[in-house]
Amino acid sequence: MTTDLSHVSAIQARKVLDSPRIIGSKELLELGYEMGDCPYPEKISLEEYGSDKQLLQIELLKVQARVVR
Repeated sequence: MTTDLSHVSAIQARKVLDSPRIIGSKELLELGYEMGDCPYPEKISLEEYGSDKQLLQIELLKVQARVVR
């Protein structure tokens, strides 16, 4: 179950990150996005980020498989 965090401000997001409550990776991604933590000059959509991340994870798995051989 994911929480809708679209209304969370940067200050609220910092409080959530500093709390001991465990949150999921999607929530962390959304919080980081709301706080402006992104590796691009301009923010990209969460869908585009997820797509890019999936492609990079596939490439990482390929490299890991070659190293193991």
